[in-house]
Amino acid sequence: MQELFSYRRKDGVIIFENVDKFALKKINIHIPKGLTVGLLGESGSGKSTFLRLCAGNLEPESGCIYVGNAKSRTCGKKKGRTFGILLDRATNIQSDLSARDNLESLKYIYQIEDEDFKSRYQIFSEELGFAEYENKKIRDLSLGQKRRVEIAAAFFHNPDIILLDEPTTGLDVNGKGKMQEFIRKREEQGLTTVIASQDVNKICDSCSRVCVLEEGRIAFWGSKDMLLKTFNPIETMQLVIQGALPDLADLPIQFYSIDDQTVILIYDSRVIRSSEILSILIPTIHIREMTIRKPSIRDIMMKGM
Repeated sequence: MQELFSYRRKDGVIIFENVDKFALKKINIHIPKGLTVGLLGESGSGKSTFLRLCAGNLEPESGCIYVGNAKSRTCGKKKGRTFGILLDRATNIQSDLSARDNLESLKYIYQIEDEDFKSRYQIFSEELGFAEYENKKIRDLSLGQKRRVEIAAAFFHNPDIILLDEPTTGLDVNGKGKMQEFIRKREEQGLTTVIASQDVNKICDSCSRVCVLEEGRIAFWGSKDMLLKTFNPIETMQLVIQGALPDLADLPIQFYSIDDQTVILIYDSRVIRSSEILSILIPTIHIREMTIRKPSIRDIMMKGM
């Protein structure tokens, strides 16, 4: 029988080769070790299916999935140590235990030494911001407070690969910021993280690569900057100037307007960069104020790929 799923604990590499499953069609992707990947797409695009395939909770209808390169059809007992998983509409903690008790239970499950547990717990509780309610039972916490503990539980046993489905659910602005910084630090430590979410801008700020799913297929795979330049390269520059108005006739821009001392330029960043525009204008005019509006990932998602 053909091997459909395999892993090796130390590698933290995810490879899909021509994978079909439910909405997903002919998925080919290679996620190297140590990257944080934002998995974006509308509801029903296959994000949750992708994560469950990564974790081995589902098997592909066709194609091959490799997480590392050892020869094993399923993860078996080692899966828990390899992965940290938080799925949407599911929880990885117990409601009748406190935040601290939940994480302490992981100490015994994963045989974490006492000193290591104390150090890790202090770091996680401070960085994710749940120290002030660590002794409250989970059922008495708000959705956002509970989410912080769930994120901690997914990372707590130092897995090689983190799979997060809609991790910002319930988090306020402060909580999202703490999660973003927490994930960034783990990427620096070499963890491979895949985050599926519709919270586009905040998730992308946490990620070094972006994968966009559209109707079950990969519409884009690459850096955030490349996504912006590929699908929405139009930027707007507004200048408040002093003195003579500039000559804009020869600039390769799409539109410009001049109202008193305010100049607005709209241009394609693939044709001319903002730095090139400024290098042309600065010798001839005095710029008092300047703002540049670049497109956001949300702009692209709202517009459609």
